[in-house]
Amino acid sequence: MLQPQFWHIDSPDSTANRASHVDHEIKWAERIICPVNDGHQRGGKRLSDLSVSLPPRAARDDFVWAWGGNCLLQDSAFDLFKSSGFTGFEVRPVKAKCERPSFDDFMAAVRVVGMLRMERVLADDDSFKIELAGGREVEIPSSIGMAIRGMAIGVRMQFEGALEKARSAKVAEQAFVDFTGLAEDSRRVVSQIAAIVASREPPALHELVVTGWGGIAPPESGVKLIEKCDACGLLYFSAWTNPETLIDSSRWDGSDFFRVWPAASFVTRRVADAIRDNRLSGAVLTPPAELPPCGSRTLSGNRLSLWMPADRAHELGAALGIE
Repeated sequence: MLQPQFWHIDSPDSTANRASHVDHEIKWAERIICPVNDGHQRGGKRLSDLSVSLPPRAARDDFVWAWGGNCLLQDSAFDLFKSSGFTGFEVRPVKAKCERPSFDDFMAAVRVVGMLRMERVLADDDSFKIELAGGREVEIPSSIGMAIRGMAIGVRMQFEGALEKARSAKVAEQAFVDFTGLAEDSRRVVSQIAAIVASREPPALHELVVTGWGGIAPPESGVKLIEKCDACGLLYFSAWTNPETLIDSSRWDGSDFFRVWPAASFVTRRVADAIRDNRLSGAVLTPPAELPPCGSRTLSGNRLSLWMPADRAHELGAALGIE
């Protein structure tokens, strides 16, 4: 069986409610409102870079997705794409901040210690490694590791009972200090964990801007223009019904990253292999033929200038009326 040549790239939560997507802000020019139909509105010109607020889970993925479909790259992904010489993309800077650690974040780290999720570091008998919530690892001295491992079940139960009364991270921290049944070394570990939870620094992020072009989806895919407003230029297309025909190779410009209008963004097999071989997280790759039905009956064509630099949008979209 032939391997797919192209892959659709999207968030793992591309369906349902996209629960893992991060909140973001973009400054726009005034919305374009149709003078004839009040229901026709579309975004004006983009005026700013993306600003995002990262929850703990999103901050650790190589790909981070914002509401609206904007894809953000950690340095790990950006450096790989750049060094591999992939074409059809550029990046915009992103202003990122980490959300303040919640009580649940703090308690998640504490429960990791309570469950004794730690391993002896390979080739080093003098230290232990604790895996914190979210997969972050911290090396600790052997004496502290042994102290946690040696906690009596009864002591741990008393300690957990004290924590159940806490309603904030600050109160929980004080419980560690006040609880006399907890070994000093173990209290030190908990303090280290609390400091890590409270001192999150936002990662460097880059907004992925796909500039490669795969043309307008062919009619065989089911994507057809069903409404065009002459007053404001708003376009609506039908959703795809035959996703295996979304890509017409004769319309593709050969880029590794490319957009098929108005359906979706795709990558070549070279990119897909690099993502898999390097185990990058936070993205799902799907062959076009295996794409699920579109979640909406219609696709808003909007304008290329919302997704691409103005000069590229003009180059591709002026003649097609989608600039």
